[in-house]
Amino acid sequence: MVSLKVGTGRDTRPGLSVGTDFDGARPTEALAAYQAVAARYAVAAATLMPDRAAIVVAKQADLARARELAEKAAPTLGTALKVTTTGAP
Repeated sequence: MVSLKVGTGRDTRPGLSVGTDFDGARPTEALAAYQAVAARYAVAAATLMPDRAAIVVAKQADLARARELAEKAAPTLGTALKVTTTGAP
């Protein structure tokens, strides 16, 4: 069983999309990245797929540290792992 808790915070518009691939593979590594970042920072939005992840943290988050946490939790996603901030252009 896979469960995901989504919290909201001040200055965030939460959004979350979690999907499987055509064979039903779960986004295990993407979820790990999301959970690592969400444990430390407010997440405004995330799209999690088995082969990629996009995580948007609130503008007050330490973006470099959030990226580091995500990359450590999901090392095989490589460049398919994106961590940005709500303050990014």
